[in-house]
Amino acid sequence: MKQKFILWFSDIKKEDLELVGSRAVNLAELMTIGMPIAPGFVVTSTAYKEKIDNLAPEIFAAYKILTKKNKLVTIIGPNMVFTNVSGEATVVDFVRRCWTNLSPHLSAAVIVQQAVTPDKSQVMTKAQHQRIAKLSLDLRKYFYFPQETEFILSDDQLYLTKSRPVILPIVAKTNTTTSHPKPFLTPILEGFPASPGIKSGPVGEILVVKEINNSLLPKLKRAIAVIVEKVDEVPNLEIPVVVGVKNATKILKTGQVITVNGNTGRIYSGAIYKGSPLNQAKSVTVGPLPLRTVTKVFTSVNNQAFFCAAPKDVVLLDALLQSNPKEVVINAAKLTLLTLDGDSNISDPAMLHTYYKIIKTCQKHHVACNFFHEIPIDQELLEKLIKWGITGVIVPQDGLDYTKEAVYQAEATLVIE
Repeated sequence: MKQKFILWFSDIKKEDLELVGSRAVNLAELMTIGMPIAPGFVVTSTAYKEKIDNLAPEIFAAYKILTKKNKLVTIIGPNMVFTNVSGEATVVDFVRRCWTNLSPHLSAAVIVQQAVTPDKSQVMTKAQHQRIAKLSLDLRKYFYFPQETEFILSDDQLYLTKSRPVILPIVAKTNTTTSHPKPFLTPILEGFPASPGIKSGPVGEILVVKEINNSLLPKLKRAIAVIVEKVDEVPNLEIPVVVGVKNATKILKTGQVITVNGNTGRIYSGAIYKGSPLNQAKSVTVGPLPLRTVTKVFTSVNNQAFFCAAPKDVVLLDALLQSNPKEVVINAAKLTLLTLDGDSNISDPAMLHTYYKIIKTCQKHHVACNFFHEIPIDQELLEKLIKWGITGVIVPQDGLDYTKEAVYQAEATLVIE
């Protein structure tokens, strides 16, 4: 089978996520639903393994097709963007630059998109205003959430250049008559979540730094989690990362056992995992197994399940459930990346709204709804899912005991309330 080195937006599917990256998948999906997206193609992550000289003819050919009317393109790499680029050789050179000193934690896919230059006089006609209003409404209906959008008028042609969920604050309900202790550990620091997941370990294995720079890349490869004092952009790490943690390097000492929650931005004292070698830290009191819970905990997925892994799956869910699938599985990681345009925070308010919508739609059709994530799920999110009526949680084998205990604690808390 021939390797895919070049993929046009019109040919990209959600299954191509690893090949083209989340930004390109999102652009392709918006184009598929009729949004005015500037055309383009992706030099895929597979191409990164090839010599650039071998790829040049394919990039030349794609560039010529893309620039029949407008010779300028924008090149979006893993960690850099080049605007108003022109010429075949120049485009190949900039693709090469995008791959120079590429961190192994970043996707190697490079987007080449037709440049959109705003008209000097951005005076829109009544018809154009009406079209923007209709497109904005269509986006809201499609994503089930209000969207922050940006449209640009270029050569009298309207283009959508940004669509992200409008993040609204969630006001938590407080109970003035009862107060329940948190079922896990005591928080000691807090910042902003930058990469999801939960990890326990000693400071040292968990990297604590003032800021991210290239000299830290070797340490980042070995770290199990990262805490950063500065509100920094971080590489696409597959470990929990929290940024904006004030005085972290002064407060946290080498060897101190802590837990980093990359979903919420909280850092706790002690280890959260049952059976961890770091058992000197006071953690969850685990009762005799098996724990009996209403919410099921699985390590495998039913082959006949329908996966909600993209915004369009959520939109079409009500109709699809009429074909009587046995269960629906929410693929939290993929659904979050595609809904939030590359953001990986599965506890984002927009995602909470989406999970609630899926669960209630499944309940309407009397279909089981399970939540799948490859890393342990934050306790607060777990409590919300259970309260809304999630049927089960699917986790890797090594997270089974922790998740059973977490579900047990969440259900106990809800019963008390």
